[in-house]
Formats: sequence, structure tokens, C-alpha cells
Amino acid sequence: MLINLTSSLRLRVYKPSIWRLPALVAMLVLVGACSEKSVEKQGETPKNTETVIIIGAGLSGLNSALLLEEQGYKVTVLEAKNRVGGRIYTLDDVPGRPEAGGNTISTNYARIIDRANKLSLALVPAPDVVGGMRTMQLYIDGQFLAPQAWATFSGNTFPAPIKRVPPGSMIFAALRENPLQQPSDWLQEEYQKYDVAISNIFNGMGLDERSKQLVNQTNSYGDTLDSTSLLALYRTAASYAKAGDIQGGLSAIEGGNQRLPEAMAAKLKNPVLLEKFVSSIALNDTGVVVTTSDGKKYEADYVISSIPLTALRKINITPALPALQQRAINEIDYSKTLIVQLTVTGEYWGEHTPSLWTDTKIERIFATSLDGSGNVTNLTFWLTGANAEYFSGMQTEARDKALLDTFYAIYPKAEGLVTLEKVVDWGSDPLILGTWPAYKPGQIREFGNAIAPPHGRLHFAGEHTALSNTGMEGAMESSERVVSEILRNKNKHAVATAALDPKSLFVTCMACHSLNEGEPHKLGPNLYGFFGQSAAIQEGFNYSPALKNAGIVWDKSILRKWLTAPDKLVPGTLMTYRGTLSEPELEQLIDYLITQTNPKVNP
Repeated sequence: MLINLTSSLRLRVYKPSIWRLPALVAMLVLVGACSEKSVEKQGETPKNTETVIIIGAGLSGLNSALLLEEQGYKVTVLEAKNRVGGRIYTLDDVPGRPEAGGNTISTNYARIIDRANKLSLALVPAPDVVGGMRTMQLYIDGQFLAPQAWATFSGNTFPAPIKRVPPGSMIFAALRENPLQQPSDWLQEEYQKYDVAISNIFNGMGLDERSKQLVNQTNSYGDTLDSTSLLALYRTAASYAKAGDIQGGLSAIEGGNQRLPEAMAAKLKNPVLLEKFVSSIALNDTGVVVTTSDGKKYEADYVISSIPLTALRKINITPALPALQQRAINEIDYSKTLIVQLTVTGEYWGEHTPSLWTDTKIERIFATSLDGSGNVTNLTFWLTGANAEYFSGMQTEARDKALLDTFYAIYPKAEGLVTLEKVVDWGSDPLILGTWPAYKPGQIREFGNAIAPPHGRLHFAGEHTALSNTGMEGAMESSERVVSEILRNKNKHAVATAALDPKSLFVTCMACHSLNEGEPHKLGPNLYGFFGQSAAIQEGFNYSPALKNAGIVWDKSILRKWLTAPDKLVPGTLMTYRGTLSEPELEQLIDYLITQTNPKVNP
């Protein structure tokens, strides 16, 4: 359950889903675009058309490819797997089509929602646990406990002031005094002092070793509390808080979230090239050469790596990356996660709830109804850290038996009523080795600003390079940044044009804002006719109270401040944008916005 704990220990609960608890807000392995000049040529390329190779066909790589094609680049996608989507993974071969990867789309996922709308993909409410998360029982020391019974349970060794907080909620309870005002604050120097172990907080709260063991039981962000960065958790909590401020529940793509990357890939001018394992990247002053494990070479003007750091570390890059950037790639590991999907044919739970938080090796049991009946049809076991690794080390038959035996020990009546359909072991996937970056204490301070900078004509995308967002939205955010970098690189190298098209600067704004009269609002308002007007007056848009009461008028001076750091201009705003444009680029963007939204110029 995702919570904020107030000083009076009253819980503020955001509408949860089975994946919000462990916070798999979706991640992705990406392989994108290239012009293949030496082998399997994709036809003749016009003389001034620039080419890009994107390594990875997850959300970040695919969105980068689509954005670059819109700017006139020739793009081809190289993907090591036999499917697109990376850590978006709908299990189409399991009844109910459960998700084994990115599961829910939050209300603040503007880029995901905008891309889904552009591709005519319907959003539907995301499945929740049957009966709801609030009633989900605990199973500790072999006993079933209602949530309200935890406070008085004899095995509860939490200190008195926090005794009623369930173990699965304790990590976010410890983050109640989050110093980050915006998720993007996490890389700023003033907050680096929080890049310490989360265990420091629990030690200060007086938790004994048994209590900390229970808290770590479902720690999705590191192997142990001592190896989990507090600052990384503050960033995650700040992101969830922003989502909680926006009206609406969690959603998913109709038919499975996999439909989104599939539709994105289908929209590309050139098909994604599957099962292409990149072994080396060679850079020079005029272009790049990417070599795959089958010996084929692909030449282009630029290359984007959108694959996880754990996969990137296997690629030989020449000339070598800066030492600090290479260390970041080599040393940042990903959270170990194992997802077990089962189908259900009868009521196995008796007088208890069908979903549980447990202190056993299968950790969390989520019961869902995926056929619309309201009856339990599917089960998910969600395992992290040491428990995930415990089962990863077994042979398939022994592993499956051990998983079911643990479940049957809790629910003896379940035998014969459930079928283990599939196990997805992200930690053992050689192309990923986990789900999302699990920052150790000190790694954000040392590596946080070293991961994303381009290296010559090699650029980096992916959720791990995002500033403001995590998960699926972080992947999409990173694609906008990397495309802007290439557009600037194009200008710097003067390959085809002498000046940056100001329309290209709007690439980081268009997922949230429309410009033309009559176009619908998105996550942000339609901007038609805004210049010279008071803030927060567009009809039909639900502005934040902070912006409504700001008393500002949109002139150039205010726009400069707003597009640099909106939260500094209007504390409490829901806009999470963090400006990265140079002063000349900012002026170009402002002039473009004024011109495009001016009724006299663009009626």
C-alpha cells in the first residue's frame, strides 16, 4: 500500500493496485533506430537525411524512434529479444492476459497517455486485488491477521508510536518527512546528504532486527535496508505524491499493456529488427558503427542506447566512455524480482482473504479477477531481493514445486484449485538482470549526473536516465531529452541545417499541451491564446490551487521563470517540468509558443 504518514500517524492512502505496492511502475529494455548501410540496406536514403541507430525496442527506444521520424530522421530499431516492449510484458499465453512487467498507468503519465491516444489505444481501469488492498490480510508467524489486528499482535515488535503501521507499509511511512519538493530535486546538490541507507531511518525509529527483517521482506528497491538508498526512495515517494495530487485512478491498455509498444513499433517506417544482439559501438567524428553478434555492421550518424545499464555494460564502446560514466554502468545493479502467475478454478481461501502479505518466501499474494466476473481468476506471487534469488537458483521443476508447496502450506484447500502457469524471473534475464535501478547508498551522489550525458555521437535514453519521472513515464521522458540532444548535435555539427527548428524544442511539451484552438486539454491545458492572460483561466481544465492563486500573467519574464523551474515560481504546482534549455533555446521556445498560440497569427 502506498502511503504518506502524517505526524499524527494518520494514513493517506492513494488508490493502490497490485503493482503499486512493490512499485513496478513499469520498466523497459529498449532497442531503436538505425540506417543499415553495410548489410540488409533499407533502401536509398536521401542525401541530407540523417540516420540514427537506437539499441533497444522498449518504450524509450520506440518513442525516440517515432519522435526522430517526425523530425525527418531515418530510424531502424535493433532489439535483442524476439519481441518489442522490454519490461512491458503482457502474458498473452496465460488465461486473463496478466502483466509480468509494467502494470499500471498513473494519472500523471502524460506521455504514455498521449501516445496511447495518438495510436487509438483505449485505456481501461487497471485490475485491483479482489476485495481491495485495505482488507488484505497479513500472514505472519503462521497466523492470519486482519490489518487492524496487527497493532496488538504478539509478534509485532514495532515501537509503540508506529505499532499499527503494517510491515508492508513501513518503508513509505519512514518517508513521511520527504525533503524533495519535486521528484526532479533528487540530483540537486543540497539533497545529496540523503543518499544514505534507509536503515538509518529505521534505526532512529528504534526498530529491532526482527522488525527490520519484516520491513525488508518486501523491499522492492534493494537487497537489504543497509544497501538501499534513502534518496532513491524519497524520489519514488515524491513521484507517487505528484500522482496522488491528480484526479483519476490507475489505468491500463485495453487488451494488455504490450499493445502499446506493439502499436508504436507498427507505426515506424522500418520494421524493428529482432534478435539483434549488439556487441560493439565504434564512434568517430562523422558517424557510428554498431556491430551485432552475428557479425553484421550498421552505420549511422548517431546511436542511442536505451537498454538497461546491466545490458549496456556488455557492449564494447570505442573510444572508451569517461571513467565515471563507465563505473556507473558497471556498478549500478537492478532490483531482483520474480513474478509467478497462476490461474484459479475455485475458492481456496475459506474464511480468509484471497490476497495476503506474508513473511514467507513467496512474500505477496495478489488475487485478481481478469474476466470481468468479479470472481478470483488469477493469482500473482511477487518476490523481490533474497527471496527472488532463492527460487532463481533452482531447477524449473524444483522451483515450481517449492513455490506451490509454500502456497499450499498457507492455504491447504488450494491444492487442485490453482495452476502455476508461468514464472518470469527478471533477475535471471541476461538482457536485464532485474527490474529497475537499485541504488546503493552513495551511488546517486557519485553517479547520478554521470549516467545520461552523451559521449560524442552516442546518446543515452531509458528510465534510468530520466530526471523527473520513474517507470514507464520516465522512459518516455528520457526519449524526449535524447531527441532534443540529437537535434542540438545536428545543429552543432552543421550536417544539414544551420539553425535549430524552434518547433523541435516543443517536443518536451507536446505530450502535456495542445496549441491549436479547439484541441482538447491533455494532462496540461490547451495553450491557445494564453500569452498576456492571467494564469489558470482556461475553461474545462482543473488547475492546481497553487496556480489558481498565484496571481501571475503570462508575459515573457514570467515564462522564462516558469519554463526554468515552475515549482520555484509557483510552489505547489503540479507541473513537474525541469528546464534544461540554453538561454537562446528558451527564447526560441517562448517565441514559438507565443506565435503558435496567438489568435492573430494562428487563427
